[in-house]
Amino acid sequence: MVIDKDWIKTGEGEMFTAPPPDIKLERLIEIYNTLDGLLKECLLEQSDILLKIYKDKIDKK
Repeated sequence: MVIDKDWIKTGEGEMFTAPPPDIKLERLIEIYNTLDGLLKECLLEQSDILLKIYKDKIDKK
């Protein structure tokens, strides 16, 4: 949730606004939902590998 700037300035409208959708995350979910069980598992395994590589890179800095 994001606090609406107009609400802060004027007190009018809704206090919170929804953040914009994360298009890349929505696309990833769409892809995942079209896969069968084995391919879903493969996608998750590959994601785990990418995350480990990323974390290792961060730790080396």
